[in-house]
Amino acid sequence: VWDEELRQMNIAATVEKRKRQKNLIFLSGGLAVLFFIVFVQLRVNSVRKKERRKIVQVKKEAELEMQSLRAQLNPHFIFNSLNAIQELILREESEKSQTYLARFAKLLRMILENAEQPFVPLNKELELLELYLSLEKLRLPDLEFSITTDTSINKEETLIPNMILQPYIENAIWHGLSHKASDRKLHIRINNENGFIKYEIEDNGVGRKRSAELKSLYRKEHKSKGMELLSKRFKLLAKEYGSDIETNIMDVTINDEMKGTLVTIKVPSQFSHIKSK
Repeated sequence: VWDEELRQMNIAATVEKRKRQKNLIFLSGGLAVLFFIVFVQLRVNSVRKKERRKIVQVKKEAELEMQSLRAQLNPHFIFNSLNAIQELILREESEKSQTYLARFAKLLRMILENAEQPFVPLNKELELLELYLSLEKLRLPDLEFSITTDTSINKEETLIPNMILQPYIENAIWHGLSHKASDRKLHIRINNENGFIKYEIEDNGVGRKRSAELKSLYRKEHKSKGMELLSKRFKLLAKEYGSDIETNIMDVTINDEMKGTLVTIKVPSQFSHIKSK
């Protein structure tokens, strides 16, 4: 009897031992899995932090470079305006030159106010453009211009990258319309289109081909540095915000005759809601 009881006790002890070993294996496996999950999560968090730091660094570098480009663009624009004033003075048009100088002072104040803002409200940008065009009209009295905006666009709340339209308008005037003797027309149209704000700048100038032919004969010193700076700004904006600003320049022809140039700039609508820094 005692031998049977002892045998049963040994069997029970063996079963209990195996049970504890099995539980220990399960526990060890569970801890290993848990440690692996924690390790992976920590690794993922570390990679994400590095990516976030990299993104922040890229944005900082892009914004610093854009500030530098804006700083270059404004003096370029100011220099061209002063050249126009100088022309009026040399032509002894004192009244026009005084008016030009007064308007230029107002325009300069607006530029300085917006200098630190990568994005400005559309209404402010349009006010600056209207003032700029009124200055050009003093130089080219027969210049006719219009700015039309889709009624669905809130000009006070819609933002636009600072000074992205003016270089194209300057190009249209200096390289297209200035080469005409009369009938100079410039139209700026702003519309909503499939997730973009579309800006169109159309002139009835001599066109790009004729402009290139005349470049050596008229204002040879005038260079479109603004266009070069804009191209760099667009690349940086795409790099910082992940969306491209689409641009297209095409010749306008009627009955196979060159009638000017049409510039289309499509700014992603997401830019319209980015807060200025």
